[in-house]
Amino acid sequence: MKQTVFVFGLLIYLLGARHLVLAQQPGQKPQPTPDDVVRVKTELVQTDLMVVDRKGRFVDRKVYRSVIRTKERMTYTNVNAFLVNERVAQPSGPPPHGVVVPHADDLRQRYGYLLADFTRMHELYDILRKRREARGSIDFDLPEAEVILDAAGVIDAIKPTERNVAHRIIEEFMLAANEVVASELVFANQPGIYRVHQQPDPQKLQDLREILQ
Repeated sequence: MKQTVFVFGLLIYLLGARHLVLAQQPGQKPQPTPDDVVRVKTELVQTDLMVVDRKGRFVDRKVYRSVIRTKERMTYTNVNAFLVNERVAQPSGPPPHGVVVPHADDLRQRYGYLLADFTRMHELYDILRKRREARGSIDFDLPEAEVILDAAGVIDAIKPTERNVAHRIIEEFMLAANEVVASELVFANQPGIYRVHQQPDPQKLQDLREILQ
């Protein structure tokens, strides 16, 4: 670490806004970066490579250091619209408030070369989801709250917003990666950071039993 320079980033979410803050050099004051600017083209990462069979089983896996290069800046909304337009996925509700979705032809022109990759990702997502559900996982698929502000920045309304298929694909892949990394740490007898939940409140547990019955 003596001569290593770490480029760190911070993504700040505020009501009605989002700011990406990057520090390019040690001691340099981070500056907000517009959403349409991708300043970091390559990144050093830890890659979790998994080989999954048709039943969702991890038949091979490897965790290693690698370099990734950003080729596209995409949003969940645009990817979801593209997959729905190409009949890869089913519609999951309207886009977030105030978000303008590009025309289907524009999405196809920009992301058409990625259609085969997106199709495989959706197929893998479906395989992993079915395996997870078969193991007893409960998916609390509840709508999230979207806070809508007026011109003065005051809360005007709070509306439910649905997770679309692009969210679901990434979340499923993250769960699979977490499972593989945890297994690697256990098999290597290495310590890991994890969260321990306290015992549930007895009254709330009883209320849950009554609801489930």
